Amino acid sequence: MESETQSDIDRFYEIARIMDLHLDKKTIQTLYNLIDCGVNPDALAAMIKEMTQLS
Repeated sequence: MESETQSDIDRFYEIARIMDLHLDKKTIQTLYNLIDCGVNPDALAAMIKEMTQLS
């Protein structure tokens, strides 16, 4: 399971890199874990978008 999770994170990192989202692997892993624990992905995306606009 751990290697599957790492593979998912690697894929998400590549997507983030291609889209120039400025997310490192540690941040992506944190987001992945939050969603895995039941955090609403749409709410999480909205929060990240808002935080990005503030910086």
